[in-house]
This record gives sequence, structure tokens and C-alpha cells, in this order.
Amino acid sequence: MDDETACDLFYEADKLLNGSTDIHKEINSFPEYLRYCPNNRPCSNRVEGIGALSGYLFTALNNDDKVYSEYFMMWLAHNLFKIAQKIKNSNANEITLSSAYEQYLKKNMGNFENLNILNNLMTLQNVNLRHMSELYTLLNHICNTIAYYKKNNEKHKNLSRNSIKCLNQYRTLYNVFSGNDTYLSLLQKLKKIYDDFRTAAIENDADKKYNIEKRLLELTKMNEKNNEQSINLQNIANKTSTQRKEPKNSRRYQGKSIKLTKESLSSKSKASTSTPKSSTT
Repeated sequence: MDDETACDLFYEADKLLNGSTDIHKEINSFPEYLRYCPNNRPCSNRVEGIGALSGYLFTALNNDDKVYSEYFMMWLAHNLFKIAQKIKNSNANEITLSSAYEQYLKKNMGNFENLNILNNLMTLQNVNLRHMSELYTLLNHICNTIAYYKKNNEKHKNLSRNSIKCLNQYRTLYNVFSGNDTYLSLLQKLKKIYDDFRTAAIENDADKKYNIEKRLLELTKMNEKNNEQSINLQNIANKTSTQRKEPKNSRRYQGKSIKLTKESLSSKSKASTSTPKSSTT
């Protein structure tokens, strides 16, 4: 297993999830997914389809390298968060990954439920669902950047746009997670994927023919050495929309503003060590 293979697995799963409202029918046409449908029968609805994809991905990514299982948990959180949003759960931003799994997916896992996904990563089962979902958003941006670079070979016109998405999401999450070692550790693991890819791409552009070093921005905190990059972000992405001003105690997640103070972050961190209050579905 390597990062590119993991990205490919997530890409194929996301393509199914985003491509049709009747994903269970698509799932049933792939033997490798169908075997994870509940009760040894074809999946009959979207949630069962998500359960089957979860079973397949967990099995594929659950190897000796724990980090890929952590990436799976991010993917799982991302899709559970979408379910919570779809049913308009007012606690979607506060519930834990464990709570969301119990409410929305566990009963649709069929025989695979016996493997008990969350017990394989006890340290992460009570993390905040929204935070893990946003970590997956960064992973998705990174995977898309790598895929674009490899697919376009010598045509890197839009490489900067993909890179900017990574930088903006990284900085947002770094600020949100400040002081929380659990989330910062996960964030740094994602950063390493990007850093390793960026280093290799720059080395492959030794003659600087494609200007890769400038097209692939370095992931840094807001006040670090790439201030010049920050100043030039608007010029590089001249077609990106101007962001609205947010209250000082707000953090922006994918265009949505949520209140997040140091105190609320601390309370969310404490939630990872206690059983959350069940949300109303």
C-alpha cells in the first residue's frame, strides 16, 4: 500500500457516491463491493451501499501501516457527516464519529459489522465528526492535486489552483486545531503526503522547465516564510471568488462559517474522552 494507491481507492469510492442517487444499484454491479452488502444479499438503499463501500475500503486499507486506517476513518467521517447534514441533525457539528457510526451506519454493515471498525482505532472513535470530515477534505484536495499532476504530465496550467485548495484548507485546519495534539498529528500526516509529493515533483523538474516549485505551494502556517506566496495567492487564482469577512472568533469550513473559540475547541477535545450525548435523528 502506498499513498497513490490509497488515493485511487478513495477516488473510486467517491465517484460512486457522487455519481448517482441510487448508488446501491451501482454497488451491486461490482462483486468486490457486493460481498459487503448486509445479510448476504444485494444492497437495497443508499446507506447500505455506503456500508458496503466502508467494508471494502476498511479491508483494503487496514494493513500493518496504521496511517491508512486513519485515512479511512476520515473518509468514513466525511460520509457520515453528509448523512447528518442531509437529515438536518442540529448537532452535526458537535457529535462524535463513534456516535454518528452507531446512529447512521452500524445496522447497515451486515456480516462485516462483526469486524467492528471503530474498535480497530480506539484512539479515534470519539473524535469530532466535523473535524475528521474536514481532514478528509484536505486529503481529497491532496489526492486531486497528485492525480492532476500525473494525468496532465507536461500541461500544468491548473496545478496552482489545486495546490491553493490544499494550502487554504491546511491553514484553516491548523488554526482550528491549534493546541489539540490528536488533530494536529493527523493534520501533519496529511501534510507529509503533500510534502513528499511536492519534493519529488520539484526534483523531476530539475531544469525548472515547468516551474513546479512555484506552482506547488508549500504548506505552511499563515505567518511562516511563504508570506510572498500568501500575497500572490489572489494573482495565481485570479478567478477565485472573494471570501466574505468573518467574525474574529469564526473559522471557515468549505465556505460555511461556524463559531469556534478556544473554549469551544477545548470542550470538543474533552468530548474525545467521554461518551457523547446522542443526537436526535
